[in-house]
Amino acid sequence: MEEGRVEGKHEANTETAQRLLAMGLSAEQVAKATQLPLEIIKNLSNSKKLKFRM
Repeated sequence: MEEGRVEGKHEANTETAQRLLAMGLSAEQVAKATQLPLEIIKNLSNSKKLKFRM
């Protein structure tokens, strides 16, 4: 049960990070706000840019 909570929190933080990036916040600001590692935020940012190029 605890594993599900952790996974759900991570998913919620990831969704929040995507919204903050869409609002124009820097990867560093998003990492600080969501407490996710900067590398994950940068990966989200890069994958988002690829989606918009299609």
